[in-house]
Amino acid sequence: MAYLKATYGCGRYRPYETLVEEAALQVGLSKHAAAELDARLGKLQPWPEAKAVLEFLKSHYKLGIVTNCSERLGHIAADVLGIPFDVVITSEKAGFYKPDPAPYRLALDTLGVDASHAVFVAGSA
Repeated sequence: MAYLKATYGCGRYRPYETLVEEAALQVGLSKHAAAELDARLGKLQPWPEAKAVLEFLKSHYKLGIVTNCSERLGHIAADVLGIPFDVVITSEKAGFYKPDPAPYRLALDTLGVDASHAVFVAGSA
């Protein structure tokens, strides 16, 4: 929650890894916890049905990810799914963290899709 509060209130992009480290320290973890998360990000496992669902959708629609990660970590996380996304927009690339509209607009513009023809699906609770 500390990390989400930091990104939601951040405004312009500040390095993602810095915000994660600050959030870890704020809740009593060491800065090494943030480094451990960074090191293990590529080992995260998506929900079991995620790949099949995304493969089905990919055959009918353009797919994109909008993430609050840095460029490096955002692409590592997207690659875990094993699906070639049409676009991966990170907060670093957009210059702002979600929920600012800039990352979403950049994804739509890159895809050439009007917002009225897009569906947003949250990846976490």
